[in-house]
Order: sequence, then structure tokens, then C-alpha cells
Amino acid sequence: MKQIYLITISLLIILAANMFTYAQTIYYVDASKIDNSGDGLNWANAKKDLQPVLDIAILGDEIRVASGTYLPTESPDATSITTRDFAFHFNVNIVLKGSYIPDTDSDPSNDVQDYANSSILSGDMGSGTNTYHVLITHGLSTSSIIDGFTIKAGRANSTSSTGINYIGVSYLRFNGAGMYNVASSPSLINMIFSDNTASNGGAIYNDSSSPNFTNVVFYQNTALVGGGIYNKNANPDLTNITFFENFSAFGASGAGMYNDTSTPTLNNTVFYNNTNGTGTVSDIDGSTINSNSTNNASDGTGGGISITNPTTFVNLSAVAANTIFVDATNPAGSDGVFGSLDDGLIPANGSPLVDSGDNTQLPSGIITDITGQPRITGSTTDIGAYEYNNTLNAPEIDHKNNMVIFPNPLETVLHIKSQINITSAQVYSMSGQLLYSSTGANIKTLELNELTSGVYLLKVVQSNNKVTQSFRIIKQ
Repeated sequence: MKQIYLITISLLIILAANMFTYAQTIYYVDASKIDNSGDGLNWANAKKDLQPVLDIAILGDEIRVASGTYLPTESPDATSITTRDFAFHFNVNIVLKGSYIPDTDSDPSNDVQDYANSSILSGDMGSGTNTYHVLITHGLSTSSIIDGFTIKAGRANSTSSTGINYIGVSYLRFNGAGMYNVASSPSLINMIFSDNTASNGGAIYNDSSSPNFTNVVFYQNTALVGGGIYNKNANPDLTNITFFENFSAFGASGAGMYNDTSTPTLNNTVFYNNTNGTGTVSDIDGSTINSNSTNNASDGTGGGISITNPTTFVNLSAVAANTIFVDATNPAGSDGVFGSLDDGLIPANGSPLVDSGDNTQLPSGIITDITGQPRITGSTTDIGAYEYNNTLNAPEIDHKNNMVIFPNPLETVLHIKSQINITSAQVYSMSGQLLYSSTGANIKTLELNELTSGVYLLKVVQSNNKVTQSFRIIKQ
């Protein structure tokens, strides 16, 4: 009996130790902080830089990153002091989420992730110096999530055959300027890759890696081969992706994507105006895509896009750009920020991309597009990272808390209908600045005529439970 008792106690100790080891910790990063002296366990004590938190995160942890621009602060090999070798890096399965607006109430459930204010991971170190890579990963599975970031300004343009050593692997300085994955397959959601340049894989280089991509835009990335993505022995899954104006210098070199002994699967994905050095439209080159790929669109025919499930292929070769997108001449919109509701790559009214996707291909849990709007506004998802939304003027309804706000967009007055009295309402800029506040026994209207045109965050509190509800509102 004593032996059984001791065994039981030992098992309980082991179980408790495992539970402790893998208990999730949420860390916070905010570029507006003065330094990294905070413990990073809430917004008030957030770290200033991202890499120190990536260094301490363990399996199952979550990192929330406020809107702002973040630069790499160390080399993955932990020895090089050459600024160009610096890169964000991690090799443990965590959840890394950006585009947050810091909250002061220390309640994680009230944190708001807003893609219109992206967290930018940049390789631009200033004074004309850019890092070879912005983000390096190794050994990740699809349970590792990266959500809500813009990755830009990597310059993998070295001519040397030596690489940066990380986890015993050499990451060559001419591959994967934006992101470089080796034996690593994270899930990337609501991401922007732009202005990255490399010899191979301007935005991303996948080496023996098969990441999942959902709601991602590849815009104006450049490489000799594989302007957007270079896959080497890699089979990633891409769903609702937009490749726009990427460039590869060689002919037949995949301005959008190049596959080297690779067979990616593409669903609900659009390629438009991706060109190679001869000026020819160049979607995908190298080995072809997976035959299960479906419901894709392109102004070209490369990589088997048009012949894989041809009945679902949307041919854009003879369609004017201004009937496909809201404003193809201004992809990021008037605010210059991707992920907001004025983005020019949102499908236009009547666009051939609208309702041309396949709902069954959407990954579990994906309910919004890259702007945070509903992923399906009609009966069928659109092709690309954006969903055409003709319901912005309809009331926004919070069914759980019996609340309706309207109109949205608004001109001067916002109305609130709620079965439970609203006692407090605040409007914040997307950078977190309080612009308007109202308190009362039962608030029903907000006079917002002094706000300039733009996107704002509304927070309201109901009298019964003091729970804060958040909405994104648009002032016309």
C-alpha cells in the first residue's frame, strides 16, 4: 500500500510539474515604452523591444504586441554584432499577435487587436542600413501562430555564400529578406509583406517548410527568383492571399512564387500584375501547384493556376484593374496603411473576385478578412485577402450583449441601442489617444462632429456588469 501511495504521489508531482512548465503566460510589448525594464506581464509594464520577450517565451506562451514599429536588436547566432545580421528569431511554438491597442485595465479579455494599426517588423535600421532578414524561424509547427504584422524592408542581397548560424543551421544572407523558415511551418494570419528584396524569395524563403497562410498580402517584393515566395522542398497551404505587383528579375522566375521541388496548395488566392524582368506577367514558376488547389484568380496562367480545377479559375487577363479592385493605383489607401477599410485592394462592387471563393477551404476559426471585417459577407467568401463589404452602413450588432450601434460610417451622431443601460462611452484614436468621453445613466447618442474623418475605436460600458465592449467606427 505504501508503495502504491508513493507512486501516486510521484505521478501527481510529475503532472503538476508539467502543468507548471506549460502554463500559458501572456507577455506584452509596446514600442512606446522607454526601455525594457518592465516585466512584460501587462501593458503597463510592457517591454519596449520584441526580441527580449521572444527569448524568454516557452511552449504555449502568447506575446501581444502593440501597434508601432519594431527593429531587431540582436543576431540569431548571439555573437555577431554586425547590424545587418540582426533579425527577429524564435524556435518554440508560441502565439505571436500584433496590432494591439494597449489597455489600462489589465484584463486580457478586453485587449483589442486592430489590423488598421499594424505592428511593423522592419529591417530598416536607418542611415541606409537594412538587415538581411527581418524574421527567422526554425522548427515550428502550424500550432505556432503569427497574426497581425507587417514585415518589410529586409534586404537579403549579400553575395557571400556564408550564412547566419541559428540552431545549427546556416541561414544564407541572400535568401528570404522578409521571412526565412527552415524546417519550420508556422501559421501566418492577417499579414502584410512589402518592400522586401532578396536573391531568392523576396518576401519569404521556405526551406523544407510548409507554413499555412491565411489573409496575407504580398505587395512589391522583389527577387531575382521568387519575388513573393521561394519554396524549396516545401509544400505550404495558402488561402485567401493577394499577390500584387511583386517582381522577379529573370524571365520564368516566379514574380509571385517560385517552386523548387515543391507543390504548394492554393485556394481563394489572387495574383495580379506580378511581372518578371521581361515585363511578362509571372505568377508561379518552377514545379506546379497541388492539383487540389481551387478557386484562384490571375491575370496570367503560370504555375498551373488556370489548368488546376479550370471550372473554378477566374481569368482576370482581360479585366481592367479598376473593376477588380477599389483602387489598384493606391493599394494601401489614402491613409497609407494596409489592413484598413480604405485599402485599394478591396474588391470593387461587381468585381469577379466577389463570391468566387470556396467556403470549405477557410481554416477553422477564420471569421474575418485582413481588415477585421466579416470573412463572408454574402453566402460565399471572396477571392483574396479582402472581402467586399456592402454592409458598412448597416447597424453593427453585438448579439451577446444586446447592443446595436448605428450608423457606421457616421457623419456627426452615433446612436446606441441597448437593452441594458450604457453608463460610459469613450472614443479613442487607433493609436490609443482618448478623444471623446461621455458618462451618464443611459447614454443613447454620441455627438462626434469634432472628429476628423477616419477610423476610431469606441468602448462602451453597460451598467449591469461593467464589461467593456469595443467597436471600430468610421467617421466620414
